[in-house]
Amino acid sequence: DVCPTSYVAVYTGPSDVFSFLGKYGELDAYTTYEYKVMAENKIGVGESSSSDITMPQSRPSGVMPPDWSSDGRDAITLLWQPPTQPNGTILLDFQSKPEGVWVPTATLPLDLIHVDLLWTEPLRPNGAIQEYSPWQLVFVGQSDVFNYTDTISYPRAKIQYQLGAMNGAGFGLSEIHDVQMPIVVPPARPVVSATVLSPTVIRVEWELSLPTSEYNYSVVVQQSDSGNRELLRLIPTGSDMTQVIEDLTPHTTYRIRVMACMPLSGDSEGTNSTENCNVGQSTLSETFSAPPAGQDKPTLKATGGRAVDIKWKEPTHPNGVIQGYFLHRKLANPSNIVPIEKRIYSGNPTTFNYIDTDPELIPFTEYKYKVTSTTNEGNAVSDWASVSTKQDAPTGVSPPILQAVSAFAVNASWDAPLYPNGVIASYRIEHREIGDDPTIPPPIVTSLTVPSDLKAATFSGLRPFTAYHVRILAVNQAGMEGRSEWRRVKTLSAAPSEVAELSVEKNPSGRSVILTWEEPALPNGEIHEYNIYEPKESEEPIYSGRVRQYEFRRLTPYTQYSLDDLFSIPRIRRSILEDSQFNTLLPNSATIQTFDISSNFADSYDYISVNRVRRQITDSNVDGDHEVYNYTDSGLRPFTRYQYKIRTSTAAGHVDSNWVTVETHQAPPEGISAPVVTHPHDRSSASLEISWYPPQHVNGEMQIYKLQRGNSTPFIFPPDQLRYTDVGLQPYTDYEYSITACTAGGCTTSDTTVTRTYEEAPQFVAPPNVVAFNSTSLQTSWESPGTQNGIIVSYKVFVDNELRYQGNETETMLTRFLPFRVYSVALEACTNSGCRRSIPVQVRTLEGIPSGMSAPDLHVTGAHSIEVTWHAPSEPNGNIIRYEVRRNGELVSISDGLINRYDDYELIPGTEYTYVVIAYNSRGSVSSEPPVSETTYQSAPAGLDAPTLTPTSGRYMLVEWTSPVNPNGVILNYTLYSYEFSAETFSFELGGLEPYEEYYFWLQTCTLLGCVMSERNMKRTLEDSPTNLNPPSVVIPQQNQVSMVLEVSWTPPLNTNGVIRYYWLFRRRIIDNDLASGMLERRLIANTTETTYTDDNVVPYSMYEYQVNARNGAGETTSSWSPPVLSGEAPPNGVPAPTFQDVTARSVRVTAQDPERENGEIRTVAIYMKQNDSDDQMARVTSGSRQAYPLVGLQPATTYRVAVEMCTLGSMCTRGPSGFVTTLSAPPSGQSAPTVDKVTAVNMSLSWREPTHPNGRISRRGCRDTYPPVECHVSPTVVGYSGLSTSTVLRNLVPYTRYDFKVNSYNEFGSTGSSWGTAIT
Repeated sequence: DVCPTSYVAVYTGPSDVFSFLGKYGELDAYTTYEYKVMAENKIGVGESSSSDITMPQSRPSGVMPPDWSSDGRDAITLLWQPPTQPNGTILLDFQSKPEGVWVPTATLPLDLIHVDLLWTEPLRPNGAIQEYSPWQLVFVGQSDVFNYTDTISYPRAKIQYQLGAMNGAGFGLSEIHDVQMPIVVPPARPVVSATVLSPTVIRVEWELSLPTSEYNYSVVVQQSDSGNRELLRLIPTGSDMTQVIEDLTPHTTYRIRVMACMPLSGDSEGTNSTENCNVGQSTLSETFSAPPAGQDKPTLKATGGRAVDIKWKEPTHPNGVIQGYFLHRKLANPSNIVPIEKRIYSGNPTTFNYIDTDPELIPFTEYKYKVTSTTNEGNAVSDWASVSTKQDAPTGVSPPILQAVSAFAVNASWDAPLYPNGVIASYRIEHREIGDDPTIPPPIVTSLTVPSDLKAATFSGLRPFTAYHVRILAVNQAGMEGRSEWRRVKTLSAAPSEVAELSVEKNPSGRSVILTWEEPALPNGEIHEYNIYEPKESEEPIYSGRVRQYEFRRLTPYTQYSLDDLFSIPRIRRSILEDSQFNTLLPNSATIQTFDISSNFADSYDYISVNRVRRQITDSNVDGDHEVYNYTDSGLRPFTRYQYKIRTSTAAGHVDSNWVTVETHQAPPEGISAPVVTHPHDRSSASLEISWYPPQHVNGEMQIYKLQRGNSTPFIFPPDQLRYTDVGLQPYTDYEYSITACTAGGCTTSDTTVTRTYEEAPQFVAPPNVVAFNSTSLQTSWESPGTQNGIIVSYKVFVDNELRYQGNETETMLTRFLPFRVYSVALEACTNSGCRRSIPVQVRTLEGIPSGMSAPDLHVTGAHSIEVTWHAPSEPNGNIIRYEVRRNGELVSISDGLINRYDDYELIPGTEYTYVVIAYNSRGSVSSEPPVSETTYQSAPAGLDAPTLTPTSGRYMLVEWTSPVNPNGVILNYTLYSYEFSAETFSFELGGLEPYEEYYFWLQTCTLLGCVMSERNMKRTLEDSPTNLNPPSVVIPQQNQVSMVLEVSWTPPLNTNGVIRYYWLFRRRIIDNDLASGMLERRLIANTTETTYTDDNVVPYSMYEYQVNARNGAGETTSSWSPPVLSGEAPPNGVPAPTFQDVTARSVRVTAQDPERENGEIRTVAIYMKQNDSDDQMARVTSGSRQAYPLVGLQPATTYRVAVEMCTLGSMCTRGPSGFVTTLSAPPSGQSAPTVDKVTAVNMSLSWREPTHPNGRISRRGCRDTYPPVECHVSPTVVGYSGLSTSTVLRNLVPYTRYDFKVNSYNEFGSTGSSWGTAIT
């Protein structure tokens, strides 16, 4: 332990200085110091609280040399002590000298007096290497220098070298290596040049000023990266003056030299010797970049339910400059969907860690991650690495279903959490009492804990007739809890407790007392009645009622009594009077005890016969006991009072006893009918309403009703309750109910009533099984819901909330999809009472052949290079796995689908090149169209970087640049396309740009010898409010038909100035009628990302205007109102019955009234008519565009049924109710001639028929006849009959005489006559 020292003043200064700089050298390393500030005024000194700081660690000091000992053989034991001042918390290690120095060994004699020594870091450095030094200190170098060229003073010698590497513990020495210097070397050194051909190939050429046929050559290749252990690589070439070096590392700088060697004696041409060589000057060449390789999969660690820590390393072979890293994620074991890879991160090349906290992560789910490293030449993709997220608190815990089973217990049932987010280990039931004071939170009590395989339990320990809140807690194996909402339940009633004592108030008469009492401290329900009993043998109460006061009479003055005050809810106790003179009776009988009466007449007993008199009474007067005869009276009603008396008769007369009262016992009720079960008015599927009637014969005092549902525990009800609503039932389930009525004499159970609850939507619908069948079809199947809650009448399959299938099958093939698109599919199952939709599942269609590959962009970057950039196909229809770039029909580049750029080098200046880019996915390819061409520059400086772009607003971009790496002359100017600047200007803020547009910028810089252009750089300006939004277009989708919708469409703003996030569509209705004129209030009817909307909430034949509002991330713009559009026509509404004018016997004028709403232009008005008493259909008699129509050719005195039909467009017609009209009467017509039925000498019998058209009510009929003609005179016409009959007899005629006759019929409007008939008597 370290004891603190006392405070020392380290600074004293003026009052206006508030800082102090302590000197680091005066403080000890890794030591904590406390500081306080003291302020002094005239009154005194005040001090602050202390602040502490710990100094950083430093190197240890006071390291003593080790002690050593030897056993004399081949080992030394070293012992040492810790430093006296460690200056840190823990000594990380104790260093020893480096080991494995100069392994492997590499030396290269350059000529007669120079030799190259090359080395790498020791095999075991045992700490940080501070310096290297060859033996005899010919060189002392930095720890990052791995070569030395030694110059010796005498040629042809053998030199010995030993390398030393020093760390903090001292020098580690290598073995001694011999170097034999050449005896003789060629007089000249080769001059070498190198050309890089590819990422792994360099071509080397060299020259020698002397004749070359005498010498042999070898190429010396040395990697400039000192970390590589291949220090030297010798490639003999014989006498050739060129060599292609292969198997090199991409993007690596090589030091290449050529040695010319003297051939050994007897060597033939082409045989190389590495002795006696003269090594030429080196040239440095860097191989081209290549796609990286060897990307290891990332290291994953789940840190939470929605957090994964991801770490990765640089690829083992970067093969270029790493531009950045991408991370992709997918589900390890997706169900029913194609796994979707999501890019979750793209970062710079110096970051090797990322924490994935995507909200889409699901707890306790296995995911796979891969890392992609990218360079300008391509990518390296690692294998997938897997990790499972940790468990998290369950969510979607539904409230329990509760049923009170007694006064102290509740049954709870529940479902598993919708999202368990782990393995559910147990369920916990918690409850809290609902108090009267909402400001005092009640304590939460754990009722019960059950294992996860149970979904129902009964918990007790509750108070009777008390309301509780109950909830379910799902606990997973990680101890995390998910809580449901509270649900209310109330326990059943129980018998009261803590009943108060009676208070007794004496009555002055001494024969009664007033009993009073308080309510029970714990009523445990609703108090139905209070019962008072007499002590000891009491079974029937002497008082029952709700009033808490009773006058107890029949007491004897100056006598001590003891009473019990008992309560029962709803149980009823019975008692009899203590001094009763009656024995126990059967429910329907009573034992009459009669007196044994005797007389002493003749010294013998004379038994008297017993006569019974019975009457039903209501008052109770009890006489004392006597010695009596026994007699059993049967056939009595239970629970009924009867009075008896005894009459004793002798020959001299009789005598009667007083009346004695007795009450029969209670018996089970009789005549209880089955309960009436009805459905609730709200059509709830989870409840039934049960009611019942009292028994026809109670046979006692009703105590309770028991309602039995199936085999469940019966519900208990007091005798005054005849109705109960049973809740918590299952939909579409048969339930059986019976009612039991109980008295003190027993119980009687009714017949059962069976009722089925209403249907309900299915309780849970599992997601469908969706499998991609091809690029445009999805095979979909599903299972029926486990709990159907009714009869499934149809299934509906929704794709992206659009109905794609409806029917009763459990599988279907969905078609007409786009390739390689992710769709959300949900299943909806419907009963007659509703539908339930599953959670959606996502599925991706299979890939299709890509299309829409636009031509690449060509950008000449120099005399020898062209930059080729391209965009992905407009319809990739899958994952683009590679791109091919073809130059003049020749394949020059293959890259994966993430690269969209290729720099084509080694081109010929001033030459035109044609390029085509081909995109591939797993199903096929598409070529860019049309081929594009570009010509390289003649000459240019080199190394001009693309400008740096920084958007400053929606219309300004800050452009900055640097001078080229190789100016190749005096820079004259810079041209930023399309601006020109002086050679000293390196930035410019460019204005007048369009918001949220991609702008490509590149530089051109020129010298006197030519110009060079940089690569292009792209940047997008910031967003600005959209402008120039045209009003929407509104059309009726189907002409000449009933159309209650309007199709509204619009185009994006001409200047979106960003990404349009959504559109608001407004509508207003134009009113123009006799009652009002103007426009209704502007209403928002849609918030959408689409540019079309179907408005199906319009009034037919009404004028509307629409307005659209577009919004991006910076602001909004609103269009003007669209031109008014008239909604489609519809059949008229409210066509009234017609009215009638100008009614005659054969015509009527029909007038059609205007409908309540025309819903269009009334084009046709049709009149339908029929006779009212006819069974024929109404026929169309006339039509037109008028409102009044005359109907002619009618029958007089006939009732017609007339209706009006109005039509707007085509078949859009509405027929109104019928009106009734009766034509006026007219003279009859169509009277046929009479028929002679019988003729005699003086009589003639005639008959006739009714007129075919009576045209009213026939009031009378007449028969006219003519007498025999008198010579030269017209015979007179005589009315032979007048009346309503259709026959008559003409009498008193002249025999053998011809008579003419006819019939006339009359109504109130006239008459008609028949033709004349003739007959001869």
